[in-house]
Amino acid sequence: MENDVSGDQAERLGLGFWTTLIRAVFVIMLGLAMILTPDKSHVTLYNFMGMFWLMSGVVLLRREAHQTGSRLLQVAGFAGVLAGIMVITRSLTRNYLSEFLVTDLLGVVVLMTGILHIMSGIRVRKGTMSGRMELNIMMGIFEILLGGILLFTQKGNNTLMYLVATIWALLGGAFLFLDAWRQYRKNKAEG
Repeated sequence: MENDVSGDQAERLGLGFWTTLIRAVFVIMLGLAMILTPDKSHVTLYNFMGMFWLMSGVVLLRREAHQTGSRLLQVAGFAGVLAGIMVITRSLTRNYLSEFLVTDLLGVVVLMTGILHIMSGIRVRKGTMSGRMELNIMMGIFEILLGGILLFTQKGNNTLMYLVATIWALLGGAFLFLDAWRQYRKNKAEG
């Protein structure tokens, strides 16, 4: 009987909760990998970022854009999926697309996501979600920095890029965990 209850609870929590929780774990793993990996290979960073932005793009297309009808969120979701796929498959597409182009596309997507986070942080201020505004704005600032670094610095081993990516990943993971917790509590209160 206990398994049925947890199955019902899992079903009630919905895809949004689980997707947010998985993204939180994934981005925290990126932050920890950036701290614990001594070689600081950009391959590791790009692979994690590609997977994260692919998942984020899917989430935007599936949930956010359809709920709000925002064309900007739809474009961001499509760009996230495209950038994620291009980054993940860059070893296969190396003959057709330069790694610089793929890195620049990822930088544009990260920059665009940062702007969206800041805009939504300002919009949240008008709403009732206390604490979320500051987190959205902080995430947006780090994403804009990271996107700018990916776009405007020399490609390769860049200490500043790894520092900003590590802070972004740990902050983003914490933000996503808080969002998953908020969704869990909301679903529990409704159930």
